[in-house]
Amino acid sequence: MIKTGVAIASDEELQWVLAEASRCLFCVDAPCIGGCPVHIDIPQFIRLIRWKDFKGAKETIKIANFMGSICGYLCPAGELCQKDCVLSKTGSPISIAALQRFACDRADYGSEIKTAAGTKKRVAVVGGGPAGLSCALELRGFGHEVDLFEKEKFLAGTVAQEIPEFKIPQHILKKEIGELDLNQIRIHLGIEVDRNLLEREISKQYDAIFLGVGLSRSKPTDLNRKNLKNVFDASQFLNSIKNGAINQLKGICITIGGGDTAVDCARMALRLGAQRSILAYRRSQKEMPAAKAEVRQALEEGVEILWQVTPFRLAGQKKVEAIEFARTKLVSSAQSGRKRFKEVAGAKLKLPVNVVVFALGKDRDDGLGHFLGDRTKTIDLKTLQVGKTKYFVGGDFFNGGETVVEAIADGQRAARSIDHYIRSG
Repeated sequence: MIKTGVAIASDEELQWVLAEASRCLFCVDAPCIGGCPVHIDIPQFIRLIRWKDFKGAKETIKIANFMGSICGYLCPAGELCQKDCVLSKTGSPISIAALQRFACDRADYGSEIKTAAGTKKRVAVVGGGPAGLSCALELRGFGHEVDLFEKEKFLAGTVAQEIPEFKIPQHILKKEIGELDLNQIRIHLGIEVDRNLLEREISKQYDAIFLGVGLSRSKPTDLNRKNLKNVFDASQFLNSIKNGAINQLKGICITIGGGDTAVDCARMALRLGAQRSILAYRRSQKEMPAAKAEVRQALEEGVEILWQVTPFRLAGQKKVEAIEFARTKLVSSAQSGRKRFKEVAGAKLKLPVNVVVFALGKDRDDGLGHFLGDRTKTIDLKTLQVGKTKYFVGGDFFNGGETVVEAIADGQRAARSIDHYIRSG
């Protein structure tokens, strides 16, 4: 299998890539394109790889997706384009993500914005993550003046803050951002747009506004933490690892949750030296929302998983020392269709622990969430416009936390809608 994060491939890697590309049937209707949220011309870039035109392959990818390299690393391709590959019906699908990753790593290609005639219309993009960046780049291409506001001192949002190094190397992320044509966009870093700034200034100065601020608030837990040390939210834990505040773990780490972020935390714990890393999830393996490939890799690395348990008490003096769980059973739910969990009376489990991480998901920022209020009920799912207003939304702030490529697709779709909105009046 191809190694990731290398600019120059070995002969073995190159032979694997060329052999994999030669398996592609180059379908005329190409169902894999329909499985890609940003509709990359997959057969074309694979054909170019087969011809050893790696720069052309990368250009094909970047035309559809400014952040094609990031997506080559982070896309759940098995659930998107690869699932629709014709070869998946008779055997194994083409390893599309690996080929995309190879082309983007191997070649240098800067995405240059081809700008249409200027409209002199101003658009504010709030949030510098994948959704905001893709929206801003598309809008500039349409000829609008774009100001992008990001509360951090860097771009790429959660990808830069929380995604572990083992999933996407930092130098790959820097290269991707460096290849973006951002010179034609006014970028304001370190500026947090709250409700007051949005209502009093931005809404009056711009012809349209895109909100792609992501999910900034960890979901609360009703578990009393008693201010114990070594108890973290997932975002806090992963961000602390990224910035070097946490560089080593000892003993047992238990992560509470069942999503991809929870799996990331559990895998990182082992990499930082934890003797045991345990993932505790309140439902069964069948209901676990994390990607199957991610769970399989975690198990192969040594992560232990406890199914159908829910925590009810943390114990310790100054630092967390133990965690108590209740066993759960699943019962049908007529409202959601998804089975809900219920504690089993008398079935308890107590485990020693040195570090606890709560990976329960995230919610929208209180201020901007309340600003939208009932208007969220009027969001047009096709255009991403909020009612008949000048506001448009996208990314995790809109969908509650999906994939990076879907956030990028949201940004592109919103940009097209904003362009139509501005031009049509």
